[in-house]
Amino acid sequence: MGGKEEDFFTSQNIKDCMKKVKIISLHQTIWVDDQLSIKAYYAGHVLGACMFLISVGNDSVLYTGDYNMTADRHLGAAWVDKCKPSLLITESTYATTIRDSKRAREQDFLKKVHDCMDRKGKVLIPVFALGRAQELCILLESYWDRMNLKAPIYFSLGLVEKANHYYKLLIPWTSQKIKSTFVQRNLFEFKYIKPFDRSYTDNPGPMVVFATPGMLHAGTSLNLFKNWASDGNNMLIMPGYCVAGTVGHQVLNGAKQVVIDNKRINVNIKVEYMSFSAHADAKGIMQLITNTEPNSVLLVHGEDGKMDFLKKQIEKEFHINCYKPANGQTQVVPSGQLAGQVKVKLDAQVYQRACGQLCRYKEHNFKRARPSCVLRGCVINEMSSAQDKDVGNDLQFVESQV
Repeated sequence: MGGKEEDFFTSQNIKDCMKKVKIISLHQTIWVDDQLSIKAYYAGHVLGACMFLISVGNDSVLYTGDYNMTADRHLGAAWVDKCKPSLLITESTYATTIRDSKRAREQDFLKKVHDCMDRKGKVLIPVFALGRAQELCILLESYWDRMNLKAPIYFSLGLVEKANHYYKLLIPWTSQKIKSTFVQRNLFEFKYIKPFDRSYTDNPGPMVVFATPGMLHAGTSLNLFKNWASDGNNMLIMPGYCVAGTVGHQVLNGAKQVVIDNKRINVNIKVEYMSFSAHADAKGIMQLITNTEPNSVLLVHGEDGKMDFLKKQIEKEFHINCYKPANGQTQVVPSGQLAGQVKVKLDAQVYQRACGQLCRYKEHNFKRARPSCVLRGCVINEMSSAQDKDVGNDLQFVESQV
């Protein structure tokens, strides 16, 4: 391959990869062989988002990808059963954020948009093509209908339009409300929201535009910002996360001037951050850990300092190991973490046989054990009379590494 980023893979590479794809249904378990199984869970984040539980023997890993523990207008909340994985690998985008009431956020959003329309301003809402665009379109569509507003609403052509097409096709993946009203009306068939054309940029009067990408780093959203940023009647609403270094991140941090295409742009536009992100917040992450009861947790997809804070909270509240490896770092997580005490009724003869086997193993095999060989057994905390055939004992399952 060449050194350029666009040369990392070819269209043939993609075709070859797609030939290996296997389809899995939600909550279906696929057995790769007699030891390895994979199960998919609904993640809520965007259309088609899944968590995967991968099990091998007695160990399992639940990999969340991006997920949302709160249902919204167009998607349901993530759902996973009490699978008790050996390791939970979870995103931590909003590791220290606890969002306020969704209803209050929606009302605040609608009020700000309506106020901007009243003063004949333009509202720019940078979004990613999949997820928040559809959520906010449904919200504004219903509000425009209820309030009988006339100002046009547009979404940028391209990816958003294609995404909407698949939302219309894949209704079973959407929220309960959309599924229940689908027979009467498909909520993705918008009445007030039309495709945007560049020629509309300088049209007089108010308008609302959903434009990609969501961080104001390129494309239609950046071009519109460049044209509208100097007018104080206009408004920029950032509904999601912005990476450091993007124009979106700069204006959210109060920049009054930004450089775009080597030109200084004055930022007089009103800037609002209103989190409609589809990522789980700190409360949602803790809720997932409570629901799944993992032996340990590994944090990914987050900022270092915020992950540190969440890591400490997880270890304090759940008394389990929590890891946060850096990019490129290999994290070794002990497997088969069976340590824990349990009350059982132990027959004395069974006890003698079990201990005898452990003792013989130790006597004959310990010296020959390979490095990293794992020894498993049980420790009897409370001895009992051999005549008592049905006595309760405290057992502690342990494993040690040679």
